Amino acid sequence: MKKKIAYVFMLLVLAAIGVYEYFGIHFAMNQINMYQWLLQIIGIGCVSFTVVIAMFVYNLKNKINVAHTLSSLLLVVFLVVSSLNFYGYYDLPQKETVPNFYNTNIQEVKDWAKNYNIEIIEKYENSDEVAKYSVFGQDVSAGTVTSDVEKMEVVISDGPNYDKSLIVPQMLGWTIDEVKEYMNQNFLNNVKIKFKHSEEEAYVVIEQDKYGQMFRRDALNLVFSINENQLKDVAMIDLKNSSEFDATLWLMQNGIPYTITRVFSNDIDRNYVVNQNINIGDIVNKDSKVELEVSKGKEIVVGNLLNMTVEEVTQWVIDNKLDITFTDTYDDSVALGGIVKANYKEGDIIEEGTLIKLVTSKGQLKMEEFNSLSTFKAWASTYGIKYNTTREFNTSIKKGGIIKFSHNVGDIIKNGDTITVTVSKGKAITVPNFVGMSKSSIKTKCSELGLGCSFSYGSYGNTKKDVATSQSVSSGSKVESGTSINVVLSKGPAKEYTLYFSNALLGNSYTASVNSLKSYFEKNYPGVTFKFVAKSHASLAPGNIHESSPVKPGTKVVQGKSYTIYIVK
Repeated sequence: MKKKIAYVFMLLVLAAIGVYEYFGIHFAMNQINMYQWLLQIIGIGCVSFTVVIAMFVYNLKNKINVAHTLSSLLLVVFLVVSSLNFYGYYDLPQKETVPNFYNTNIQEVKDWAKNYNIEIIEKYENSDEVAKYSVFGQDVSAGTVTSDVEKMEVVISDGPNYDKSLIVPQMLGWTIDEVKEYMNQNFLNNVKIKFKHSEEEAYVVIEQDKYGQMFRRDALNLVFSINENQLKDVAMIDLKNSSEFDATLWLMQNGIPYTITRVFSNDIDRNYVVNQNINIGDIVNKDSKVELEVSKGKEIVVGNLLNMTVEEVTQWVIDNKLDITFTDTYDDSVALGGIVKANYKEGDIIEEGTLIKLVTSKGQLKMEEFNSLSTFKAWASTYGIKYNTTREFNTSIKKGGIIKFSHNVGDIIKNGDTITVTVSKGKAITVPNFVGMSKSSIKTKCSELGLGCSFSYGSYGNTKKDVATSQSVSSGSKVESGTSINVVLSKGPAKEYTLYFSNALLGNSYTASVNSLKSYFEKNYPGVTFKFVAKSHASLAPGNIHESSPVKPGTKVVQGKSYTIYIVK
């Protein structure tokens, strides 16, 4: 009896192996990693079949083993449960994985990420294929277990790139439909169309202001032909819900004047016709005047953006077909990620396409440790922090080094704070008394002390030449190294000369004599100043020394003094 029961279990195992292989192979054929599954399923089947055959041979020798029977039962249960799973009767629990977010709205991605504490890094790029604010790239592959992901960068569509360059063909002879098709395919958003009377074929391009290399957003002006003599009265059509481009194109094709008024509309999309002043079916012609109301989109009332989260503002922007840009800054009063500033305030009325500029908080900025003034200034400039510097002498910190800051390391920099940095002027240098010292001695002393001394000459006097008579910084003053001090030197005792010059130096005009005498006097009477005055004379020729001149040949002149010579004009 035991032997029969063992055979029954073995037959059940063989049947279960068959069912397992059948369902398993069908399941594997529909998997991406098909060969991996096939290897696994067929391998388990072969091992199971081998074990059953071994049990069967063992039992033929009248060696009944309860363990064999129990093993057969367990194997049957395993194979049946696995087969039911393959067939989809139940699903085993699985780890959460990252979905493929292609063409998914960014707000949905953010909502998903929040549930798994995954940081979303947004990168905006233009795309012709994916709608604005939808994802078309992610740096974490779909199927990655979410528990292994801390952050994920997603590439978000910023809509078509209207700054993209393209080669626009010459469209002369193109029909209106051909032009519209090209515009739509290449995202040209600034095409201006006019019509001009022509006896040629009507409604084809006869003028084009540019072609070849250009940007999508560049203005392209096209002129289509129209034979005004062939224009007929037409029945007004329903332009409501037509695009502004299509509506105005129909009116121009039929030579009908029109005006446009832009209005808010909750029902009609932006740049589509809301209303028209002429009823459908009424006859219109070149003497009519059609008035169109074109939608600016729905009237958008700005809420209190400062009280909203970035996610809420982003969703509001998407819902209202707005544009948005972000910058960030440190702020002591707004938590990390909160909104610090917006370019529109609560209650403002805006329309679709308006750019919302948000400044978000990077949290509180804390004072860092700085070893150089240049590093601190660069840091302050980066974060827009105001600062001022004071300088004081210090014997232990070299010149230009930082003595202290008004804020300690780790202090929170509050909005509007000004940081004061105290900079060392180095060890104080006491200015010596240079008066009475020679120029060479002063140079040596200045070099020893680290001062920058310059020299200028004063007047003639009893003091020996090149001896200091005064200094720009008084003696005993405390200054820092490198301070520039001007020392005034004596020109020495004044020399006396007897003025002599021959008539050969005089020219035949006042100017010629002055130029000749100036050159001669500078060379022969250094340090003496001469002034020349033109004076008339009844008989003396121009250029001669006037008989009343206070200075003539033979006059005594002294360095440092000024003398006047009259010359006949």
